[in-house]
Amino acid sequence: MNYKLALLGLTFMACTACQETKIPVEPPTVFSSANPYMPVWEYIPDGEPYVFEDPDNPGKFRVYVYGSHDMLQNTYCGLDQVVWSAPIDDLTNWRLDGTIFELTKNANGETLNEGGKGDLLFAPDVTVTTDENGKKTYWLFPNNMAKGRRCTVAKSDRPDGPFQVCNWNQDGKTTYGVLDFDPGVFVDDDGRVYGYWGFGTSHGAELDPTTMCTVKSGTEIVTNMIPGHMQEGVERFFEASSMRKIKDKYVFVP
Repeated sequence: MNYKLALLGLTFMACTACQETKIPVEPPTVFSSANPYMPVWEYIPDGEPYVFEDPDNPGKFRVYVYGSHDMLQNTYCGLDQVVWSAPIDDLTNWRLDGTIFELTKNANGETLNEGGKGDLLFAPDVTVTTDENGKKTYWLFPNNMAKGRRCTVAKSDRPDGPFQVCNWNQDGKTTYGVLDFDPGVFVDDDGRVYGYWGFGTSHGAELDPTTMCTVKSGTEIVTNMIPGHMQEGVERFFEASSMRKIKDKYVFVP
């Protein structure tokens, strides 16, 4: 009992000493989590993040996340595509920039599908080119699942769209180009353009920069860039082609 009383006495004396000397106490550092970084009601799979200049604030940059838009209950993805963005110096401050693409009408403004529904759009990609005058053009490859429009290319003056189809055939209903399932398009530092696509089998080609979707003259499509998921090999390709350049290395992310 005396031992316990002695401990209590020492504790009381220590606390009293702290109060008398007013030892400063640092406020706790508060860390907050921002995952998921989008609202729980939003679903953007197949994300492709890019840093582009904010067109409304020259000299400022934002991270733009493009992807599929899961909005249907009976199939993958959706009938439109949206983009979310945040300042590069505050990745907790995300905003919905709105719908950037949907395809409900042909080149002549006529309804494409019954009931005015849009084409089904899977995993997209986005890239940017800059002309000799410094003007930027943003290119969207929305991975259209509609027959005759599998290779759809749309462009805009802004990273947040809206994007308009630019590769209609003369019939105004179908589109031209070699890009197919899960397209990825990469613009190198020298301005040369490369496209990648495929499901189970990987394909790649240098593209004509005037169309952004046809094979450049004098070059050919490369098939089985890496082994497919049914082939032998360390890396087995399935889908979702994406190319990045890190310093002097090219990184293919399937």
